[in-house]
Amino acid sequence: MSDMLRQLHVWIPLFATWWILLYNNDFFSSDGNELMYLIYKPGQIVLCQLFNLVLYLLFASLAFVIIRFIYPFSNLLLCQLLVEAAMMGSMAFFCCYLFQNTGAALLVAVFYDIYLNLFDELSFFHGISIFPQQMLAVEWEWSQVVKAVLGMLVFFVTGAVLVKKRRVYK
Repeated sequence: MSDMLRQLHVWIPLFATWWILLYNNDFFSSDGNELMYLIYKPGQIVLCQLFNLVLYLLFASLAFVIIRFIYPFSNLLLCQLLVEAAMMGSMAFFCCYLFQNTGAALLVAVFYDIYLNLFDELSFFHGISIFPQQMLAVEWEWSQVVKAVLGMLVFFVTGAVLVKKRRVYK
């Protein structure tokens, strides 16, 4: 059961970054990407990012309902996973526009998620981790949830500001 919990905390938040990165890949890597900057306004880009994140959270919730038929998880775990996924998606959005590259954003997200979940057994980075330290049972850790919500808000708002500061073609 603890292995299943650990894997849920690794993969559900990490896949929240995937949709953000797929959407932004055309803005940074495609031929003719300067035309996309002329077509899409900054507000539209931010709304698409938010829509992608909410859509992923909806799909993750549906997948969790299916998993609950196999494993008796509580709704508390779903709330934890959704908050973690929203924070990771916001971090990917921020990193995309900070680095102007989706590859760097993916590396940051993978390193943060996998290292803190699988390799930080001694809790060296507990201060920046949004993931629970004990994987034996589902417990609501308010400090982790508050860090994740604050991180999500900071990353998303800062990412929205960076969208407005992106390259401008005339």
